[in-house]
Amino acid sequence: MFPYQLTQNRMKKVNNENAEKTSDADEGRCKSLFMASRDAVMTLEPPTWKFTSGNPATMEMFRAKDEAEFLSYEPWKLSPEFQPDGRPSSLKAKDMIEKAMREGTNFFEWTHRRLNGEDFSAEVLLSKVEHQGGDFLHAVVRDITERKKLWEMLEERLASFPKVNPDPIIEVSREEGIIYINPATQKLFPELGKDPDSHPFTKGIRLYFEKLSQKTEEKAEREIYANNRWYLQIITLIAPNTLRLYSADITRLKQAEQLLREEKFKDEAILASIGDAVVATDKDGRIILFNGIAEEMTGFSFEEAIGQNYGRLLKFVREDNEKPSSDFIAEAIKTGKKTEMENHTLLVKKDGSRIPVADSAAPIKNAHGETMGSVVVFRDVSREREIDKAKTEFVSLASHQLRTPLSAISWYAEMLLAGDVGKLNEKQEEYLNEVYRGNRRMIDIVGALLNVSRLELGTFVIEPEPTDILALVLELLNDFKPQVDKKSLTLINKYSDNLPILNVDQKLLRMVFQNLLSNAIKYTPEKGTVEFSLSLDVGKKNMLIKVSDTGCGIPKWQQDKVFTKIFRADNVRQKETEGTGLGLYIAKAIIEQSGGAIWFESEEDKGTTFYVAVPITGMKKKMGGGSKTPNLQ
Repeated sequence: MFPYQLTQNRMKKVNNENAEKTSDADEGRCKSLFMASRDAVMTLEPPTWKFTSGNPATMEMFRAKDEAEFLSYEPWKLSPEFQPDGRPSSLKAKDMIEKAMREGTNFFEWTHRRLNGEDFSAEVLLSKVEHQGGDFLHAVVRDITERKKLWEMLEERLASFPKVNPDPIIEVSREEGIIYINPATQKLFPELGKDPDSHPFTKGIRLYFEKLSQKTEEKAEREIYANNRWYLQIITLIAPNTLRLYSADITRLKQAEQLLREEKFKDEAILASIGDAVVATDKDGRIILFNGIAEEMTGFSFEEAIGQNYGRLLKFVREDNEKPSSDFIAEAIKTGKKTEMENHTLLVKKDGSRIPVADSAAPIKNAHGETMGSVVVFRDVSREREIDKAKTEFVSLASHQLRTPLSAISWYAEMLLAGDVGKLNEKQEEYLNEVYRGNRRMIDIVGALLNVSRLELGTFVIEPEPTDILALVLELLNDFKPQVDKKSLTLINKYSDNLPILNVDQKLLRMVFQNLLSNAIKYTPEKGTVEFSLSLDVGKKNMLIKVSDTGCGIPKWQQDKVFTKIFRADNVRQKETEGTGLGLYIAKAIIEQSGGAIWFESEEDKGTTFYVAVPITGMKKKMGGGSKTPNLQ
């Protein structure tokens, strides 16, 4: 009987015991498996239990020339005289065969001997097969020599691990105490005795017998301070009554943690001492820091704030209309740039009350320049507002008081220059003209200060009326014609067709245009160019006014101050001494309070272009709050 046929019959028995015949295809498949197997496959038959067949892998494994040579040997003859457990191979082989026949299968490890005398380790599976009323054994043998060598190498390394490990390793017996210390432990703790509780390094270790024997945890960890060093101990139960401690020196880590704690305490102390509210968020807007001043100003506690989205706690609204102000925090996170809070912003506290605040938000970036969140700083400006208001009221009062004597000086100077009280000589007329011009400058300054005070106090009025903006501009340009001609400037006008009539305050808009044109003409050198254009923007929601010049431009480092009070750029002070530094501040206040926008582009020594966007919907009417002199001059 061929071995592949026996293998086929065995498979047939397992998969379908009721089958009596196999197809030619099944027989061919079994033969292929038998011949191609990398394991040695053979059969043994009673009563002698000699081999009756073997596949090619069998011949290779036992170094037999052919199947005939292999079949001439009994199983125990292909083994050393004794097995590793000391039993004779002949007796033990018969026991293995009997067990397989009795139980159906037997899997065991065996030491075989090749025909060249070389011993090797193998795994053997004996399976009982019933065939045509008789029984025989089907054997599969796998050479595990290389696997055994790897295991032996691994066991050797594991066995030597505690000895060569530079970290302390200790084994503790439940009954005997400390039963092993490696060389590293002996070097560090030569005073260590048998009783683990007698030394800080092992004190309390017996408690882990019970903890780990309950199988709730595979290992336990603890930190121990001994001999001025910190150690992390990993405790494992390596036998029912034996613990092993692997210890690692973590002193440097603990020192680093202490430094971090000290730095944290220092940072917290600094934040606590800052007079401003400081709030930090992650990139998703969740609050991760909330200092004491922030608690006081918002009414929310640290515990209420941490982990919450800033939008739920920090509610900022515009002072003039109570509408939410622009989200400068989100902008800082999105753009990665510092952003400023809008002017005249109120913080809505937890109890609903409001306080004026000011300041900014800046992005928090990692080492790679990626934005990880933001830090928001804001302060209560109630006191500043009160001082500003008092200052503005004083300026307003003083300016009113100054207007009367200045007007009188102007009238009398005009009368003298007109010869109403007699003819003046040349020198008298020269001096009187200087007095008159100086007085006019004082009147302009007083007028500008009054305008600023009315804007800041909110006492100015807006009286919209249907206005032809083009006609207003042409009238202004005609007023400036003498100055344009005097400097031989080229004046370019560009106007779109069918510009709508806007409902605006003519006096206020005239003041804005007058300031922009005056600056463009004043700061453009002779034979330069000034351009004025009127058009609708792309969405036709605003009328766009553009005033450009080829003048001295504004230095880049001073451009953020252009719309502040009493500012004049350094490069124009030397060329043009006259000017209040208030015109652009007033223009911006008028346009923004009318719902429009004003901005500019400038390059030093090349020129400046100012843009004004006035909503097509026009300006909204505004009363002056009871002031006796509500209109801007």
